[in-house]
Amino acid sequence: MVITCIDSRAMRQVNRRFLRHRGLTDVVCFRYSGEPVSGEILIAPAFARAYAKRRGLSYRQELARYVIHGLLHWKGYDDKTPAQRRRMRMMEDKLLA
Repeated sequence: MVITCIDSRAMRQVNRRFLRHRGLTDVVCFRYSGEPVSGEILIAPAFARAYAKRRGLSYRQELARYVIHGLLHWKGYDDKTPAQRRRMRMMEDKLLA
């Protein structure tokens, strides 16, 4: 497993190229099959810093949340629906505690 921090421009490009989404996102995860199973988590620290500042949160804690969020995606969890987002948020909160 590789966790890499990338700048906003690179994250926009990854988001558009691989997920076909426009704009900046916080975390992108790739899971590669094989033995052992491996993967990559790409994190946008600028996104975490801006989000934390807007919400009055700790930047370090928000960045840690992004790592956990990416690991949950790598494990197969999704956040496309409101129920899935709530479940992931609860799991993130539990792991951060």
